[in-house]
Amino acid sequence: MAVLIDLVHVRKARRLFQLLLERNGLRHYLEGDRERAFKIDPTKLESAVTMCSEWACLRTGTTTTEETVDWLRKDLRRMLIQAVAESMVRAGY
Repeated sequence: MAVLIDLVHVRKARRLFQLLLERNGLRHYLEGDRERAFKIDPTKLESAVTMCSEWACLRTGTTTTEETVDWLRKDLRRMLIQAVAESMVRAGY
């Protein structure tokens, strides 16, 4: 069975998440102290997914399917991992 993903919702949610990442900083989405500096906090990631998904629903006027939310969760996690990797390269790791 085919899975339908609303790419308009994903695009709008990604844009909001990039704004949140710029505003709050990468450190907001990571848990622990300096020893565990690169572990993603699942509760903050889930709250960001929920907020971005609901915001996309408000902007488009349509509801988001569960498949779209799952795909968005994976995509935002990938964006966080990419931001962590970029910061590590800038720091010289």
